[in-house]
Amino acid sequence: MELLPALPICWYCLLVLLVSRHETEAVLSDVCLLDNDDVFLLNSTGLDEVVGITNFKESFACVLYPSDLLNCSWSFLTLEKDTHLSIVMSECKEDTLVDLESKLSVPRVGFWVLNMSQKDHVIVCFNMTKDVEWMVNIRRYEMDLIRPLSPPTNVCASIEGTHLYISWNLPDSNNIANPDCFEYQLDLGEQVGHQNSEELHKSDPTEIEVSLIQKTHTHTHTHTHILVTISKQEDLRMLTGTLQYVELNAASSRSYRVRIRTRTSQYCHGYQHWSQWSPTVSLAAEEPWYTLDPLVIVAICLGIPMILLAVLLMVRHQRLTSILFPPIPRPPPQYKYFLEKGDPVCFYPSVPEKHEEEITEVEDAEQNPESNTE
Repeated sequence: MELLPALPICWYCLLVLLVSRHETEAVLSDVCLLDNDDVFLLNSTGLDEVVGITNFKESFACVLYPSDLLNCSWSFLTLEKDTHLSIVMSECKEDTLVDLESKLSVPRVGFWVLNMSQKDHVIVCFNMTKDVEWMVNIRRYEMDLIRPLSPPTNVCASIEGTHLYISWNLPDSNNIANPDCFEYQLDLGEQVGHQNSEELHKSDPTEIEVSLIQKTHTHTHTHTHILVTISKQEDLRMLTGTLQYVELNAASSRSYRVRIRTRTSQYCHGYQHWSQWSPTVSLAAEEPWYTLDPLVIVAICLGIPMILLAVLLMVRHQRLTSILFPPIPRPPPQYKYFLEKGDPVCFYPSVPEKHEEEITEVEDAEQNPESNTE
């Protein structure tokens, strides 16, 4: 019983879609001749024009993966909230549109992945209705122009002498046979890994390539995953129509991480967006080889003793100075007066005469009594 209110809405959407297609049936045959970069606009006011994709206010794009899966994404942010949006996938058969797949109701921002094997083109039709007003946006895609190229294979890199030699093979492509139609971007530097959208403001990349944008929409929130590859611009080489490259004066002391990607030249018919990067080929830095130089050996043998001798002389400088330059002898300060006077007597004083002492002998009478009596 809860699904019954939704049935009138589905029937209404189907009727509006059928009426809009019935009114535009006379002009839809021109869509089969539409260019890949043009958008066909049609509305209830009688508007009937073709505009370039660069002048189109809204955005929608389709990419065909190698597994024949068609991924179409769109963003109609300028639509009013009450506008109903539907999508139809068609193809042209003898100037007649034939429906392949359709969705009666889609969000204003979303994507759709479906299998498109054995198809050479697809026509995407967006129908927008509000009350009695309607608008149709149609774009034609050729599969060869929306199928990304595979990266070049068999990437080889080697350093010979002072040159870096790089070679690769053509990318796998069944529609492009001319080798001059491929443009290559060669990266020789270090690659930063994957970053999410929150870390982009922290880095200062010179080139940011958005490889894949997927948006998953629910009734309450939106999840966005952005895979980016950041490269240094000074390590990129742009090449056209060649399968090899030589980097002159390559530094053997530097490690290289070589990878390459390709796209179709603007002068050829094909997908003109860059492919994924090829697997990285790493070249480690070579260890330097040292050779014996006789001059260096002689300089070391003579230089080290001379240096040691100079150090020894500096340590013994005080003693060496006293030996080489002995001090001049000079008299003590107390003799300065005599030197200035110049009197030799002062230097050689007279020797006084020696005084002879008189010795008197005294005899004690008491010691000799016997002699006195006699």
